[in-house]
Order: sequence, then C-alpha cells, then structure tokens
Amino acid sequence: MEDIKKKENHTNDSNLQPTKRLGNQSWEGNKAGKEAVAMYGNAGNIPANSEQQNFKNNDVTDRAQAVYGNLGGAEFHAFFGRKRVTLKMADPPPPCYLLKKIPAELRNRIYELTFAPDDEQNEAGEVSLCKAKSPPKDLLVTCRKIHGEAAKMYKAEHQRYWRSTKFKIDRDEGEMYSGALDALREEDLDHVTQLRIYAMFYMTEEFSDEEVGSGDEDP
Repeated sequence: MEDIKKKENHTNDSNLQPTKRLGNQSWEGNKAGKEAVAMYGNAGNIPANSEQQNFKNNDVTDRAQAVYGNLGGAEFHAFFGRKRVTLKMADPPPPCYLLKKIPAELRNRIYELTFAPDDEQNEAGEVSLCKAKSPPKDLLVTCRKIHGEAAKMYKAEHQRYWRSTKFKIDRDEGEMYSGALDALREEDLDHVTQLRIYAMFYMTEEFSDEEVGSGDEDP
C-alpha cells in the first residue's frame, strides 16, 4: 500500500515540474495552468499537445466546463497562455464640414440664426409669456467641437431673448395662464425687462352708456 502511495505521489510531483520546453510543460506548471488553477482549483493537467482530446475527457472541474463548454484541451491552454488578441481601434469620426470648410464669421451667423427664437407675435410685436420658448439648442448636441465653439454664444442668445423680448400676459387665458407661469424658470424670469398685462374690463349695470353719455351732447 505504501509503495502505491509513493508511486502516486511521485507521479503527481513529476507532473507539477515544468520542463525547459513549453510544449512539454504540464498544465499546472506553466503560466496558463497556474492562472486556471487559481481560478478553478484542482482542475487537473491538460497536456499542451492534446489537440485530439475532448475537453470532457480531461480531468477538469465541472465549473470550468460550465463556463467554457466543449473547448478542446489545447484550445483551453491557448486561451489562458499563448493566445494573443489584437484589438482594432475604432475609426476616427469624419471631420465636421461646418468647422473645416466654413469661415468663423459665417459660422457665427449660422449660430445666431439657429439660436433665434421662433415665437408667435401679435401686431405690437409682443410674445405671450405663457408661450415663451428659450432658443433651441439642438445644434449643441451634434458634436463636441461645435458644442465647445457655440456654447457661449447660445448662453448669450438665451439671456438676450429673455431680456429684449416684449412679453405680454392676457388674463383671459384662464388656467393656461397660471400653469404656464409655474413652468417657467425663475432665472429666466429674472432677465425679463418688458412685460405688459392685459386685464379684461367688465362693465356693470350701474356703469352704462346712458350714464356715461355718447359724447355728442352739449355740456
């Protein structure tokens, strides 16, 4: 019995000793084997030249097989040790035509037109404060370079819109009046400098045309 144990120990020790040639190293003796053993414990030895062996025929834990399926022994060894993966860098984005071909003066004009408000105005050129809309900023999200160039101009146009626009409030707009005002930001309202409020005037029975007079009578 002792002879058998010594023989088994001698066999296991010989498998753990790496040789000078990588192809003859035991699975646990080379770098790939050490990494696999560290991850999966006593997975057993998979010779590097066992290309015809099926993964199930090797003494590998169920955990490793569950992860890697039916990989062959040599493929498993190459996966951890000698296989190199070449990563291809993504192609750079195409150059922005707006920044490359159009001069700065013309780009600034484009930004001004893009950030211009598109509100409905009455005959007096007034905009309902309940329907006020800040300048659109869709252009800022097209690319990082345009955002870096146009962000300051957008901020200036945004403030100018609230500062220079003639706003009005119609009290007869009802529920939309109070709800729309609550939706506006306080920092935007702080820039408002022109506001006209239209209040409806209702005549009572005591205040009639007869009492006021038509204006044609002599004093």
